[in-house]
Amino acid sequence: MIAFRYLVHLFAIRTAFVGAALLALYVIGEVFDKLRYVGPAFPVNLLLEYIATKAPSVLAAFMPLVVLLGLAFAWTELALHRETVAFRAAGFPLRRMLAPSLVVAAAAGLIGFAIDEWGTPAAIRADTLERVYIKHMRPSATNAEWIKDERRLMRLVPLGGGRWQLVVLEYDDAHRWMRRIDAAVASYRAGIWHMEDVRILAPGPSGATETRLDRFELASQASPQLTEPPPPRFMRLAELRRYIRALARAGTDTAGYRYAFWQKLFRPLGCIAMALVAAALCLHLAPRAASTALAVFAVLLFGLGLLVLEQIAGFFVAGGRLAPFYGAILPPWFFASAGLALLLQREGY
Repeated sequence: MIAFRYLVHLFAIRTAFVGAALLALYVIGEVFDKLRYVGPAFPVNLLLEYIATKAPSVLAAFMPLVVLLGLAFAWTELALHRETVAFRAAGFPLRRMLAPSLVVAAAAGLIGFAIDEWGTPAAIRADTLERVYIKHMRPSATNAEWIKDERRLMRLVPLGGGRWQLVVLEYDDAHRWMRRIDAAVASYRAGIWHMEDVRILAPGPSGATETRLDRFELASQASPQLTEPPPPRFMRLAELRRYIRALARAGTDTAGYRYAFWQKLFRPLGCIAMALVAAALCLHLAPRAASTALAVFAVLLFGLGLLVLEQIAGFFVAGGRLAPFYGAILPPWFFASAGLALLLQREGY
């Protein structure tokens, strides 16, 4: 038990050190890159807020690489100090030495998952600051969206708090307009649009007639969920499932959102795969001092290989050539299998 705690402490400290180093490099790079935008419209406090809100999502995205490098440094240190030889001489099987690294990797993966899941408001705030002050674009929340419901076209402008500014255009089979409904405020509940401050225009024999109502209700299957949703990286698992179901009912392609859903779910698996790769490479190469640099280089190649393979899988999913589930699970599964195969080979299986 003492050896287990020692190894967990060593692996956790090295992984935390690599994570802190990655964040420091990111902050320094962002400060130098974004300083040119600082001015009256983008003061220093907004720059600091932008960096602080974006940093957690950067750490979560690179968590498998952080785990890989942190555990690789720890395994290399153990090998150079001949501690791995001492553990094996004391009767420790490889699985007992590997278990602490898997515990640390799983914990890091869960931390990355938690950042993805509950750090969404910070990520959205960082995206808004980047769009408005750096790219000089309109905030995403002010964009109008059009959706179709049978013989209706509906234009929605978000007002916040589940409220929308709504315009409804109704037409017949010949595409001649039959009625226009303008609502200053509208909300959607249980398949019904509840509108306030409503103006209704309809064609008549002597021209268009106008009717004004304080309140009006309209049954419709076109819910706000059918508007263009936020990017998948800004959505939690429950939100992704809800949008996937709503878009599927509307006949819209959901591959990108299903891929993001499975990617978020399998993030801890990517960290565990990197733990197996780090142990396999370093136990193979690092016992000899001359091979330490080679072990670290091989670890870096494997880490970059995971990122590249994830990008390739994303392209195949976007092109419809790979199912989202397999696109999310194949990269970590491939590296986990490679690491496990190297470990078994070292044990003589």
